[in-house]
Amino acid sequence: MGYSCLQLSSKGQELFSRSDLRILQMHQDHVTVIPPEFINLASSELSKVQILMHAHKKILSFQGHPEYNSEIIQMIVDYRVEKGIFTQEFKHHVLKQLILPTDSVTLIKSFILAFYSL
Repeated sequence: MGYSCLQLSSKGQELFSRSDLRILQMHQDHVTVIPPEFINLASSELSKVQILMHAHKKILSFQGHPEYNSEIIQMIVDYRVEKGIFTQEFKHHVLKQLILPTDSVTLIKSFILAFYSL
């Protein structure tokens, strides 16, 4: 949970015009196998499959959460601490990361532009 740096594949670099993206992550389960006709656009230390895009259809999948901002993460963390799912120590670890910038807006804009061109 928290901030993660994604390394872009060659197709991901072509789409985003850069070599990496910063995104907020929050999950326990993750995709480990790339489905047929999907292209893996990014990987990280946590998961080799981070962003998938269908080769021919307007379908995409994120392991992370580009739609989350620091306020949403803080609300979720507070709730999970209250319910005993997370410790205060883990909460402080996550909250320290929320000051780091993310590339969520860039990520979403690039996908919108890519989908309009399909």
